[in-house]
This record gives sequence, structure tokens and C-alpha cells, in this order.
Amino acid sequence: MSMKLDIRVSKKSDGFVFQLDPDVRKAIRETGSPVAPARKLFVTYETYDDFGREYGPVFDHVALAMTGLPKEKLAEFGGVRFIDALSDRTIYRSYFRDNANRKDR
Repeated sequence: MSMKLDIRVSKKSDGFVFQLDPDVRKAIRETGSPVAPARKLFVTYETYDDFGREYGPVFDHVALAMTGLPKEKLAEFGGVRFIDALSDRTIYRSYFRDNANRKDR
């Protein structure tokens, strides 16, 4: 698939806002998924930290929840990039294949 799945990440005073652009949402709908992709998802800093300590990074889970797509379909898109909304820097990539995910620094 040619469309890159990017999720923009913004910091707010009490947590993170994850957001899908309209073009990405359209591409997801065109896969035939019965689940409509979310426009935004909010995660408090407390939840982000607690989840991370217990289960690891939230990014894969956010991608699955926002897109409604199975891991295999996300892998066909080449995974998901999490982009800082202010700097346009990639902060995390979820590939959904062979545990190849990584945090970019």
C-alpha cells in the first residue's frame, strides 16, 4: 500500500492527543474495515506512564485502537509512524512485524 499511516502526537497540559489526518482515515476506510477509524484519542500522562510500566509502550495499542485494523493489515501499510505535531519528527515506529518496533531518538 502506498499511503503511510502517520499518527500525530500533541502534548497538552494533562496528557497526549493522538490524531489521524483525514487522508489517513480515508485510506483506512478504503480497506473495507467494518470499524471506523478514530479521529483523536487522548491519553493522560498518568495512564501513559502506568501502562508503560506494566505493558510497555502504548504506541502499538494506540495504533490498533485508532485504526481498527488488525496487525497484519497495519503491516501491509508499512506500519505506523508517530509524528510529533510541533517538530514533525518521528518519535516512534510500529511496524507490526517480527517485533521490529522501535523508539526513534
